[in-house]
Amino acid sequence: MRWRLGSLLLLFLWLIPSGSVAQSIELRSSDLRQEVDMMGGDMERSSGAVQNTQNKAEILKWGFGDINFNVCRVQYDKKQELAEGVKNWAFYEKQVTTMREIRAINPDILFFATLRSDYDGYGNDNNLPDWICNYNTKAIEVEKYGVFLADYVEYMEQQGVPIAMMSVAKEWTTFVNATVSAGVITKLKSELDARGVAMPLISDQGFWSTAQGNKYLDDVASLGTEDLYWSFCNHNYGTSDHSLWHGINAKALALGKVLYNDESSHGGGGPTSGVERPITTPIAAYVERCHMYEAGVKGEIFFEIWSRGLNNETRPIYCPWGGTGRKMRAYYIMKHFANHVVDSCYFPSEASDMPGVHTMAFRKNDQVVLWVINEGEAGHSSVSVNLDSSLSGLEIDETVWTEEGDLEGVSETIIGSGTGFQVDIAAQSISCFLFDIEAQEARKLPYYEGFESGFGEWKQVQDDDFDWSRNVFATGTSGSGPSSASQGDWYLYAEGHNANAPDYEALLEKRFDLSDVSGAELRFDYHMCGAYIDHLAVDVYDGAEWVEGVWIREGAQQAMSEDPWHRAIVDLSDYAGLSEVTVRFRTKKSVWHASDVAVDNILFAEPAQTLPYAESFENGLGGWAQSAEDDIDWSHHTGGTATTNTGPSGSSDGDWYLYVENHSNGAYYKSASVEGRFDLSTAVHPELTFDYHMFGPYIDFLSVDVHSGSEWHLDVWKKSGQQQSSNEDDWATARVGLSAFAGNDLVTIRFRSKQRQWHAADTAIDAIQLVDTATPYELWAEASFGSERESVDWSEMGNPDGDHFTNLEEWALVLNPMASDSPEMAFSAQGELFTVNYVRRVGSGLRVRATWSSSLGSGTWKGHGDGFVESSQGVEGDVEFMSASVPLESGRKFIRIEVD
Repeated sequence: MRWRLGSLLLLFLWLIPSGSVAQSIELRSSDLRQEVDMMGGDMERSSGAVQNTQNKAEILKWGFGDINFNVCRVQYDKKQELAEGVKNWAFYEKQVTTMREIRAINPDILFFATLRSDYDGYGNDNNLPDWICNYNTKAIEVEKYGVFLADYVEYMEQQGVPIAMMSVAKEWTTFVNATVSAGVITKLKSELDARGVAMPLISDQGFWSTAQGNKYLDDVASLGTEDLYWSFCNHNYGTSDHSLWHGINAKALALGKVLYNDESSHGGGGPTSGVERPITTPIAAYVERCHMYEAGVKGEIFFEIWSRGLNNETRPIYCPWGGTGRKMRAYYIMKHFANHVVDSCYFPSEASDMPGVHTMAFRKNDQVVLWVINEGEAGHSSVSVNLDSSLSGLEIDETVWTEEGDLEGVSETIIGSGTGFQVDIAAQSISCFLFDIEAQEARKLPYYEGFESGFGEWKQVQDDDFDWSRNVFATGTSGSGPSSASQGDWYLYAEGHNANAPDYEALLEKRFDLSDVSGAELRFDYHMCGAYIDHLAVDVYDGAEWVEGVWIREGAQQAMSEDPWHRAIVDLSDYAGLSEVTVRFRTKKSVWHASDVAVDNILFAEPAQTLPYAESFENGLGGWAQSAEDDIDWSHHTGGTATTNTGPSGSSDGDWYLYVENHSNGAYYKSASVEGRFDLSTAVHPELTFDYHMFGPYIDFLSVDVHSGSEWHLDVWKKSGQQQSSNEDDWATARVGLSAFAGNDLVTIRFRSKQRQWHAADTAIDAIQLVDTATPYELWAEASFGSERESVDWSEMGNPDGDHFTNLEEWALVLNPMASDSPEMAFSAQGELFTVNYVRRVGSGLRVRATWSSSLGSGTWKGHGDGFVESSQGVEGDVEFMSASVPLESGRKFIRIEVD
C-alpha cells in the first residue's frame, strides 16, 4: 500500500511540465496609488554650456518643449555675495537668460532652487560664503543666511523667473541640520513677507543618502517643525539597497509630507566624451525607479539633462563646449518616460517567474503605461500581460531599447485579446507598453445607493491615507460614528483607528455621465459624531480639474452616536451637460481616533420638479425615469400597442403616452416602474391627477407609490385587474391626494404596473398633473408660519402675535402674523395734495381701501368726494401697490385704511 501511494505521487509530479508556473506580468490598474505630480529636468550647473552651444534654441526645445517637464531645477550660489554687502548679481546672468528661454518655451514651468554643492556637497568645504558659515565650528549665521536666500528669491522674481520651490541647502546636513533649517526658513519667510515677495514652497534637503535623510526627518519630528515644509527630497546615492526608499518615504508620510527625488539618474551620464553608455547603465537607473515609485515617491527631477561644459561629460543631451548638442539614447528613454508618467498615478504590477525582470505601471484616466526592465542576460518569450480590464481588440504600442537597437527604440503594435496581451521580453532591455483601457461606464442619472449589497460602484481612492469601511450597527470607536444606518442596515464610514497619523484623509469616488440632464442635485445623509473630526467634503472633477469643497462641514455635527443623521443637498447643476464627472467624498481626521464620519442614502438626480407640474410625454419621458428596481421598462409610444386585445388605441392627451409592453418580456408576473421626483416643501394640499388605460385580461395592477424621503409608502392609489373592456374605451382619470407628504422637499412618485401569467396586459398612463389645491390663504399660511403651524393657531381668525389683526386681516394687509406690526403707509404732501401709499393683497376676499375725513368724527369717513382719488400703482405677484390722495385746499384732511 505504501509503494502504491508513492507511485501515484511520483506519477502526479511527472505530469507537471518543467517550468509550469506561467511567466506573466499582472497589472492592477484599478488599485491607484500616488499621483506623480513632479517631473522635472535639472540645469543647476548647465546654463553656461547651454548658452555656448551652437544649436542653443534646439537643445532648449529638446529639453523643455518636447518633454512635458513641469519643474526645472536651478541653483543659488555663494558667489552671489562672497563679501558681505557686496552683491554680484551678474554671476546669475547666464542662468537667468536660460530660465527666461525655458519659460518662453514652457510658460507653466516651475523653478526649484537648491544650493550649488559642487564644491563638496556633503563634506566640509565652502558651499556658503564664510560670513554666513564658520567652517571651523560649523556654525551657521541663521539670520544672515535667511536674508541671503531672500535676496536671491527677490532678485529672481524681479527678473521674471520666480522661484516656486526651494531647498534651504543640498546634501549638507552636517552644517545645515534640521534646527538650523527651521531658523533659516522662519527668517526667509519674515523677510519675504516684509518685501511683499511670494514665499517658495520648501522641500528639504536633497539628501545625498537615505541614511542622511532619515536622520534629518527624525530631527524634524523631534523638533515638531514639519509645518515649515511642503515636502522632502532625497537622492539615495551611495547604496544599491533600493528598499531604503520605503523607509524614508514612510517617515515623510508620518510627518504628513510627501517625498520627491530631486536628482534622479537618467542612465546616460559619465566621462565618455559623447560615447554611448552600455544599455546596462540606463537599465540600472530604471530598476531604481521601479523601487522608488513602488515605495510611494511622488515624482523626480532628472539630473543634468545637458552637459555642464566639460567635454568628457556625457548627458542625455551631450553639449561639448561651443559645439553642437545632440541627443543620446538616455534622452529618448527619459522623454518617453516623462511624457507618459507625469500627472499619472502609480499602480502595482508584478512579474512572475522571471528573475531580473522589474516592472512599474502608471495610469492617467484610461491610459496605461507599463515599463518592463530586464537586467538579466536571458530573454523571455510569450509573456502574458494580464490586466483587470478589457483589452480585447485594442492596440498596445511597444517601444524597446536594447544594446543593439536604435537609440530612439524599436517600436511595434500589439493587439490585445481578452484582458491582456502577449509579449517577448528581450535580454538586458527596457520596454515600454502604452495603451488605453476600456473605462468603467459612467452612471447616468438618476442614481441611488444605500450600500445594502456592498460599496455599489464607489471606489476607494488609492492616493489617500486610509480607506472607507462598510458597516452595520455602531462603529468600533467609542464616542464616534453613528449607532445605525440612516436607512436600511448598512452604511459607509471612515474608521479613525485605520488612520495611523494625524491629518490623514480617506477618499471615495464615483463617475457619472451628466450629458443628458439640464440640472443635477446630489443628496446624501451624513453623520459626524467625534471630537477629532476635521471635515467631510464633497469634491467634483469636471473632466479637467478637481473643484474641492463644493460642499463641506467641519468638526462634529452630532453630539452623540444616537443623534439623527443630517441630510445634505448639493446643487451640481454647474456640471450638467458633461459626460465625465467624478464625485468624491473626502474626510479628514485631526489628532486622534474619535473621528468616524459616515455617509448613507445617496441620491444623485435632476433637481426635484416643482408645482404646478404637467406632463403628456410629447417630447419623451419628461422628468420621469425608469426604475432600476423592476423587471422591464415602460415604453414611450403613439398609436395602438403591439399586442392585440390590450392597451389603448391612442393617447389621452396629444399624441404620445407611456405604457408597459409585456409581449416580449420573456416571462410572466413581471413589474415595470417609472418614477419622478417632486419638491412639495411649499405645498399644503398637493394632488396628483393622471389618465390611465387598463385594458387587458392579464393585467395584475397599476399602483402609485410615494417615497417620503425616508421610506416608501406603497399603494397610495391602486387599481387591480382590467378597468376598460376595449382599446377604444375612454381613458379614466385618477385623483390622488398627497397632503400626507406636504412639506417634504423631495418626494418620489412611482407608477408601478404588473402583469399576470400572459402578455395581454398593456397598462398605460398619460396627462399627469401635480398641483397644490390649497386656497391662496392656506398657501400664504404655509409660507408665513412654516413649522410653527403645529404649535400656533394659524386659522383665519387666529391671532398668534396678539396685535389688533386676525390672520386673515394680516394676510390682506400684507403683514407678518408672527410679529405685532401695523400696515406700512407712506405719507406725503406736495403742494395742495395730501397722499398716502399702502399695499394690499389681491384676491384676499376682504375689502381693503382708503377713506378720508376732515374731522375724524364717526360717520364722516368716505371713499369719494372733494377731489379724493384712489388708484393702483402696479401689482407684483399677489401684492397690489395703492395710492390715495385728497386736496388740502379746503382745510385739514385725514386718510385711513379700512378692512372689511
